[in-house]
Amino acid sequence: MTDEATRVHDARSFRQALAAGTRRLEIAAAITDLEPVALPAGTQLHGTVEQAGLAFTAGGAGLRLTADHEISALRLTTDPDQIALGLTDTAPDLGTLALSRLNLEGRLHLEAERARHAVLTLRDIHVATADARSAMQLPAGFGVKVLAGGLTGGGRANRHRTP
Repeated sequence: MTDEATRVHDARSFRQALAAGTRRLEIAAAITDLEPVALPAGTQLHGTVEQAGLAFTAGGAGLRLTADHEISALRLTTDPDQIALGLTDTAPDLGTLALSRLNLEGRLHLEAERARHAVLTLRDIHVATADARSAMQLPAGFGVKVLAGGLTGGGRANRHRTP
């Protein structure tokens, strides 16, 4: 694993950097044809040019977060009914998730049932298109289920808040 930032320009260099254990990636292009990606814990992604982004294959999900991520200045693109940015929900501690200056085509879905702790910072998030009608999980309460929106968060942790 290396702590140096690696600049990536295409799907191949992106996959290679992640496989090599690089935790700081600079996205310097609009990268297309990506399969869904679960980021290793501690990975940071930063766009370095205006068109920086990650576009995922048709019919598939996009970027999945695990724990301790910083994602900024990127466009994330999936089909509108897919999750462009979501959680893997495998860790009880999500650490700090800092998301800023993101433009999404597809859903932003930050819901975790297993997580007991997370510090979440959202700043300048724009969901251009999203269709949550096919979402498997529907928030429920008081005898009704609600259709989630383009930006959805929640889970067990938010039901156990203490003042």
